[in-house]
Amino acid sequence: MNPQAETALLSAFVAGTITLAGWFITSGLTKRREDDARRQQAALKHLERQIEELYGPLLGLIEQSSAVFAVAIQRRERKDQDSEKAWHYFIEKYFLPLNLQMVKLLSTKVHLRNTDTWPPSYLAFFVHQAQFEGLHNLWADMRVDSSSIKGEGWPKNFSEDVRKTLDDLKARHNDYLRKLGAL
Repeated sequence: MNPQAETALLSAFVAGTITLAGWFITSGLTKRREDDARRQQAALKHLERQIEELYGPLLGLIEQSSAVFAVAIQRRERKDQDSEKAWHYFIEKYFLPLNLQMVKLLSTKVHLRNTDTWPPSYLAFFVHQAQFEGLHNLWADMRVDSSSIKGEGWPKNFSEDVRKTLDDLKARHNDYLRKLGAL
């Protein structure tokens, strides 16, 4: 084979090798970008589920309970002959059903929580609900007065912890949307 043919063949081989290497590199980078995009989409979807299925509804129930509590306290403070009857009405019709909805959310959406374990205020809410319901049912079923037993009460930080978590999740969600160019 003459030197010109060898040079042409070698040049073609080198060009082909470079083209093939470029294709593999481009393909690898494309796959990596696609994998990153899939991971970001999965993370975004998980954040949306946390907001829509757990923390958003939970905060809504807490705010509803707080609004009812404000008027229930006003009614109770009248201290007339119907005060206790009205208080028990609020417990049965509002507080217990709202608390049970919160317990159900927290119990069935564990996979959506933002941390590995529930924060202390969430655990305190479970204790409050169990004690509150137990003492109320004792009165409702057997008319045993337990008004001197207060139980743990509504956890101080529960509402704020839920609100903070929801705000953090919404901020992370918006960050993802900005990264994806959707905001």
